Amino acid sequence: MTYRGKQRFLPLAAICAAGLLFGLAGRAALDAPPSRSAMMLALFEDWCLPRLNGIAREPAAPFQALSQLPGEVLWVDPVSMIALKTSPKECRVSDILLPLGIKGSDEFTQTVKERIGTWAPTLRLEVSSSVEGWDAFLFWLSTPDLSDPQRWGILLTRIAATGEGSETELSLALPRSK
Repeated sequence: MTYRGKQRFLPLAAICAAGLLFGLAGRAALDAPPSRSAMMLALFEDWCLPRLNGIAREPAAPFQALSQLPGEVLWVDPVSMIALKTSPKECRVSDILLPLGIKGSDEFTQTVKERIGTWAPTLRLEVSSSVEGWDAFLFWLSTPDLSDPQRWGILLTRIAATGEGSETELSLALPRSK
């Protein structure tokens, strides 16, 4: 190839190389893994909410059982480090093993507030106040009557968004009579 031929080929090669790099970068951005708060929300939707319809199943791989007490099991997703605790009357997800941090916890809390009406349109927010020592304490209940055996609800709590002892948790409490 002559010098003149090489001069024509170099700009085309540079354009192709730049296009390849931009394509790979764009693909990486599209394939970005979901945030841990999104993974925590997905675990609640996939494992806890089906219990409202009587569907209770035990997680399988890649979940690992960390502890088993009579009637309850604490599972962990090794990818997100989100804990899933199941029992006959309750199901909860938590970031106790690796806290979400302020941004992740705020994102999680906001998304729960937005989706609660879709998950359980009959629930009413009964408690939404600052309880001492809690950054968030939101309790949606089917009825305020504490003696009603059909009462059920969803509880979102956050103890200190950062630091030792911080935890964000979303729980589904099923009716006592089911």
